[in-house]
Amino acid sequence: MSRISKIVSGVGVILVLLGAVGTPAAASAIYTVNRPSIGPALAHLTGELVTDGTLGTLGSANFVDWNLTIGSFLGTETLLGWVSGPNSLLVVAGNALTATSDGLYFDFGVPGLVWITNAGLPHAGSFWCLDHNFGICNITSGETIGSKSVEGFLPRIGNVKIATLKSIDVDVPEPASVLLLTTGALAVLRRRRRRRSVA
Repeated sequence: MSRISKIVSGVGVILVLLGAVGTPAAASAIYTVNRPSIGPALAHLTGELVTDGTLGTLGSANFVDWNLTIGSFLGTETLLGWVSGPNSLLVVAGNALTATSDGLYFDFGVPGLVWITNAGLPHAGSFWCLDHNFGICNITSGETIGSKSVEGFLPRIGNVKIATLKSIDVDVPEPASVLLLTTGALAVLRRRRRRRSVA
């Protein structure tokens, strides 16, 4: 076998190995949010949160998108994430927010913050805030839903389920991974044929 054939065959084996490892299939988890009306403003929240599929403690980087409708007796407003048409900001801090196989939970016994807002200031615009010991949205631990300058606050304790798992979407491998795997497999077959013809 010529030196060039050996190099091509070696590259083919490497491509097969890389193709076998491939690009891991990306998964996203979609959670349904339905927070009840709270406070005299009857502020409420419904919609979906989309994460990267991570289980365990979540941070801001784990959120892929969101589409939440916040309402009160004054009307409704929709907060959209990066994919849906960004008109809002999401901040997650601390270790209170976790994802499990059935939903998202916020532990009001652990310092943490989840704040989704269409304004850069607390208590302005429309927002949803879960806060324990950060003091961004409320003085004590609790959940605040604000819409059009009207707020509802409810003190919370313990580990509270804030969203229910709706589905997990697994992306198909990208075309580059499929091409890489195919090219590697063809190189291995070519190498085997050459070995058989030399023997």
